[in-house]
Amino acid sequence: MPLFTPSRVLAFFLSFALVSFLWRIGLPRQYSASSLPVVQPDPSRTIPLPLPDAVNPAVGAENGRDGGAQTTLGEGQTTAHEDGNTGSKTNCKDVRGARDTMVIVKTSRAEMKDKLPPHLQSLLSCVPHAALFSDHSGTISGIPIYNALEPISNTTKAKHDEFLAYESMQADNGFTPTVDQLAALEKWKFLPMVYKVATMHPHYKFYLFVDVDTAVSWSSLLQWLARFDFRIQYYIGAPATTHEDMRFAKQGSGILLSYGAMRHFVKSYEERYESEWEARVASSCCGDQALGEAMRASRVEFYAVEGMVGEEREGVEWSQRGWCVPVVTWRGLGEEESGAFYKEQEKWTAKWGWEKPVLHRDVFREAVMPLLEEEKAEWDNGSKDSVIKGEPKDEENHDIPAPSRGKRDADTVSTTLQHAVLSPANCRNLCKQTEDCVQWKHSSAERGACHLSRRIRLGKQSKNAGGEKGQWTSGWIMERVKKATEEWGGCEKVEWGYKL
Repeated sequence: MPLFTPSRVLAFFLSFALVSFLWRIGLPRQYSASSLPVVQPDPSRTIPLPLPDAVNPAVGAENGRDGGAQTTLGEGQTTAHEDGNTGSKTNCKDVRGARDTMVIVKTSRAEMKDKLPPHLQSLLSCVPHAALFSDHSGTISGIPIYNALEPISNTTKAKHDEFLAYESMQADNGFTPTVDQLAALEKWKFLPMVYKVATMHPHYKFYLFVDVDTAVSWSSLLQWLARFDFRIQYYIGAPATTHEDMRFAKQGSGILLSYGAMRHFVKSYEERYESEWEARVASSCCGDQALGEAMRASRVEFYAVEGMVGEEREGVEWSQRGWCVPVVTWRGLGEEESGAFYKEQEKWTAKWGWEKPVLHRDVFREAVMPLLEEEKAEWDNGSKDSVIKGEPKDEENHDIPAPSRGKRDADTVSTTLQHAVLSPANCRNLCKQTEDCVQWKHSSAERGACHLSRRIRLGKQSKNAGGEKGQWTSGWIMERVKKATEEWGGCEKVEWGYKL
């Protein structure tokens, strides 16, 4: 009988059609997951491809399956804010992205009493997942503190004198190291801390490492993170540069690491820490530099961002360039300043909800503009564009007349410059007579000094800081400040990509 008969061919095609039909309607298929959008801090750079085997960090994290103890801070302290857009109340722990983000606060025994409580009462009361790392283990307000120095090998500890203070802390809970001893220990915390966080809590999308005096706008941070793909190896912060031109993220500004970056770091850490990295920390200036070197060795690229993270309010140059840029972190805030910062954040979210970021414009209007005055005693506002230094003072004091609308001749200009150093009023009048001057400061030192600036800065209180036992008096030309800030606009569009 022939192999291919009409009946056999017909049966074959009918069988094939039946299998195809069942496959299409009844058998399961695997669909490829769509990628999250990728937004780069610097569009000119090449972004690495997502990890092919990336998992969703949200899976497991909500159930505490983090591979270790999970620290959930501030239970019972949660605040609900009125959403200005919808009128509904939103728990700050339930804002979109909050439960995908972990915040790690690095501190020390000496900072626990004064600096940590403001964070416990403010930022950490809104963060669902956080951890505290210090130079010792313990608890504060029932919250566990992890010892970042514990994983360091005994061989390394025996080689470096700073660990004598560390051993004293472990033996005596009442022992408090000196400032210098604590500073020497700081750089050793970073690599073990990042590794321990990555292994204890591996399933979050983003990790923000901050110092105890770094304030964070929770609203702006979560809106910023929503623009990134967590699977990309992101290592982001305000840039610092070594003498070898290697750039890394400054610790006090906040260091942001993505899930993808943590995966790469863990693998390299396990392969190289004891044999290579631990010894290299000893020659590093500081821990954030050591982390930058480790990230580079892990093939994780650094993305430098300024304007959004890591500024000190008193040193900010308020300008049109950064006017519409969101504020994510402030650094160097004291207890009183930190408390005021978070109160303003609560007011903001109560009024506008969680989808509108706090901009530099908003901080200036609410927290800086009210502090500016025509004349402010014992204050250094950082004016430095033009400096007039005085000669030994004459017995007779001279005053500069207030500026007139008439054209000044050469003699008037010369007299103005000569006598601007003699009093705050003279220095102020010189600023008024200088077309682009918006602020000034005067030193009451023996010879006096008058500094002018075309840039707006707040500065800070400063007693006996004028040099030669003098002190600063500062002031702003308020009508020029108001005019400039009005011209900078209403920020119809948020500038997330700001970078210097």
